[in-house]
Amino acid sequence: MAINDFPIDDDLTLPAPDRRTDLDVTLDSPNFDRKRKQAIRILLPRDPDALEALPEDIRGALVKIVDKVAGEPGTAQIEVLMFNGPRGLEIILHPTPSIVDGRAMQSNLTWFTDQLHSPVINNTIEAIKKSNDLPDSIGIERGMLNLDPVGVSDVTTTRLLVAKDSAVTQTGKFDYSPLQRAFQTYQQGTIPFLYQVILEKSKQTYNVSVRMATYRPKHTYSGTKGFAQLVTQGHPLDLSNAFKPYRVTSNHKSLADGYWNVSYTDRIDGTTDYETSYNYRYANQYTKKMEVRDTADKIKELVLGKGEHRNLLDGNASFDPAYKTCDRFGRFEINPAQLKPFLELVPIQFSVNPWLSIQGRSAPQFRTDEIINSIAEPTQGLETGTTYVPETSATMANEGAAQHRSLGKFTQQWFTENGDDIEEVVQTSESVPDYRLTPDDGTITALDFDIDCETVPVEVESTNVDKGANTLVNAERAYACDQHVIFVYPSKKEAKRGYSHLSKTYKRTIGDGAVLYNDSEYVICPDERIPVYEGSGSVEWTCRTDTLEGTVDGTTIAAGPADADVGTFDYDCHYYQKVDGIHRIETADGELKDRYRSNDAFTASWTRVTRPHLPVDQSYLAFTTVMYRNKEEKELYVYTTDYDWDINNNKGKRTRYQACNKAFCDEHLVEKESAELPHTSLLDRISRWYRARSTHATPVNSEIGRTLPERLKESKAARDNNKYKYYDGYSWRIKPDIDSPHRPGIEAGDLDDSAPDEETDPTEETTDEY
Repeated sequence: MAINDFPIDDDLTLPAPDRRTDLDVTLDSPNFDRKRKQAIRILLPRDPDALEALPEDIRGALVKIVDKVAGEPGTAQIEVLMFNGPRGLEIILHPTPSIVDGRAMQSNLTWFTDQLHSPVINNTIEAIKKSNDLPDSIGIERGMLNLDPVGVSDVTTTRLLVAKDSAVTQTGKFDYSPLQRAFQTYQQGTIPFLYQVILEKSKQTYNVSVRMATYRPKHTYSGTKGFAQLVTQGHPLDLSNAFKPYRVTSNHKSLADGYWNVSYTDRIDGTTDYETSYNYRYANQYTKKMEVRDTADKIKELVLGKGEHRNLLDGNASFDPAYKTCDRFGRFEINPAQLKPFLELVPIQFSVNPWLSIQGRSAPQFRTDEIINSIAEPTQGLETGTTYVPETSATMANEGAAQHRSLGKFTQQWFTENGDDIEEVVQTSESVPDYRLTPDDGTITALDFDIDCETVPVEVESTNVDKGANTLVNAERAYACDQHVIFVYPSKKEAKRGYSHLSKTYKRTIGDGAVLYNDSEYVICPDERIPVYEGSGSVEWTCRTDTLEGTVDGTTIAAGPADADVGTFDYDCHYYQKVDGIHRIETADGELKDRYRSNDAFTASWTRVTRPHLPVDQSYLAFTTVMYRNKEEKELYVYTTDYDWDINNNKGKRTRYQACNKAFCDEHLVEKESAELPHTSLLDRISRWYRARSTHATPVNSEIGRTLPERLKESKAARDNNKYKYYDGYSWRIKPDIDSPHRPGIEAGDLDDSAPDEETDPTEETTDEY
């Protein structure tokens, strides 16, 4: 008998659906939520006398409550959060159920979350009510905690770790409270903090994760500089310092050992020298250098602690496998008697709300749904009945504008949260940046970057990022004002493209020249006609030192000096003008060749010649920073790239200098009969080019001179000026000081941002060891 031949009792079968069955549905991945629904808030009294009157046993109250709830069936884990907010010290208990009971799934699940959490939240409330250690002066509320107000950007966060084959045990016999010491320190420094413990009970022991995030911008470390400072100096608010007697460490200590060579020095003049390079101690026949580098990069992220903050807000207790590589573990096992140092209810209050002293961030918000224990203070239940309105963006004319606005607002919020003063610029008919950042005493706080200008333009590049001229124009506007400029892109892929535009300010090199990007403006001749050519191909402008040549499909249509108006060139093509609504195509002599009434018909057959974008210099990286948004992590990152020539010091500084010089000369120099390339200009430009790309200290000009390619070893001196040295027969691929009329607002001249070192002969020998 076939399976479908069995008799079926109609009374036991499911009915047909009573709604549409052709709905489009999508199975989404679960997302972490930064709201803790069905949570318990504990508030300490603000009154000094009531605080002083709290019993001594209150310090262990959380441990007893947690131990009671964790032992109940159906409890998966308990999260405890503590922070100094507008009501003083706030303590949040958020129990999580262990199972999702799907035995009665319905189409409408609006009630499901509440039903799911009811048993564990009721157990928690019952444990609190039965606690003899919480007097009536303690406020108890049920509601929802919202962590979104702490900001969109991540901060350096400490995670407590234990070493392999080690256990959490107190060393020494003394009365010591790690949390009290930490909270008192934060109170003294008015430091906003968020402390988290996540516990899972397994038989008679607990598996524990502990993190601490602090929110002052100066305690957030970023990039190579921040990494070097953390490795060499440590974090001043490292939570493991307070927990040292309990044999724990943190992600800021010892992780980089064996994987990184790091140095960091603060100079007397206020500047900083730092250097990092990979250490291949663990590379062998089984572990390739590439694997070591991958591990080292991951360890760098762990030391900086941004990912730990992300997981803290998400309530995710997992830890990165790279910790295990360093014989460290982010979750450790302890028994109930060892919980108190990590879960102590410290009877402490704060005299001020430290969140009000920083920009862009505010304390977590708690929506009170039920007051379980009321206290005679006006601070309790103020947010009862409030609802959270989802964030909405302004209605924009098109998707591109919406993306630009969204990225811009995110950028402004990110820099504000990290301690910078940034404001949106009102857009006018004039060329202005999107935002302006005012450095604090010459420092961009978010990037820990010293800058020598009063304002820093911030450009949000969300549309047409494939058009190099758009980015270059924004960079040149900043250069004209002697400013550093920050470019922000929607993704890493687009940042890579923008970085390439700023790094090499032309499309590509060819022979003795370079193909330029095209401007968005058309060539206009003195008689106001526009050169046009048949077809839809793009005109290609080539610069050869100080001359320009325009070609279409390999045929030259115009040529002339680079410092002249391209509209004055003679064009071997037709011309276009619009007369009385008619689109006319004419010869150079004005003879009519064709005419169109429709603009679409005209553009279908003919293409206007666009102007070349003649860059100010060979590269703009010396005064630009490229950043991009990581939407998944809600972060802005500085875009960097590795260069083959930027090798580690252990392979030889001089080898690195030689490789850098060769790369620069191959890219920017050409041989040209009777040309003279000034020696000082070459060294200064190589120095700036190196400084904008290398992770190592910039060599002095004399050392650059010693490591030039062999073909440039010999320089000549002018007959009437022995101090003027030059290289005979060499010139710039694009002459940097061309005074082009197509550079409105841009001053001609070199980008000389460094004082030249004392000159020495490049062939002079040195006794330095490398």
